[in-house]
Amino acid sequence: MRILDDNWESLAEMLRREIEGYGRLFHLLEEQRESLLKNNLSDLIETNCRMESHTDELDRLRRERETLVASLCRTLEILEGPPTVKRLLSRSPEDTQPLFEELLREVNRLIGESRRKLERNQMLLHRSRDIGQTFLNMLSPEPVNGGLYARSGRSRRKAPGALLGQYQARA
Repeated sequence: MRILDDNWESLAEMLRREIEGYGRLFHLLEEQRESLLKNNLSDLIETNCRMESHTDELDRLRRERETLVASLCRTLEILEGPPTVKRLLSRSPEDTQPLFEELLREVNRLIGESRRKLERNQMLLHRSRDIGQTFLNMLSPEPVNGGLYARSGRSRRKAPGALLGQYQARA
């Protein structure tokens, strides 16, 4: 039985790079949350653009890891089932197995945590939108067919001055 000898370091480095990538993603998710809480649209747009390019980078790292794992599985003649890091564990040097187990555990934990943070931010975004919609409905309660804006980009609602007067009259 062949053993994953010198190649284990490159696999460990790949997993470490993914962990670092998720750390950067957490930072961006926190920036997104702050922008949502502060209702800062320009920062939110900028952060979302950075998040999009960073998730592309994380996807690239994942694909590189999967390619390396598939290659190592072929080299070690591990052909049963899909190529995974867990399948390589049995062929890694015994003293490296705890390292790989912990790296895998951390990658999986970070994936779950990033999903929870993203869901929380989506909830904040939906709440913010709902509050804005409620406020607009307070200003102008008549329904607007086809959305707030026409194809030309102009508002389908009354002029802001008329809305402000209605709002002040209700207050």
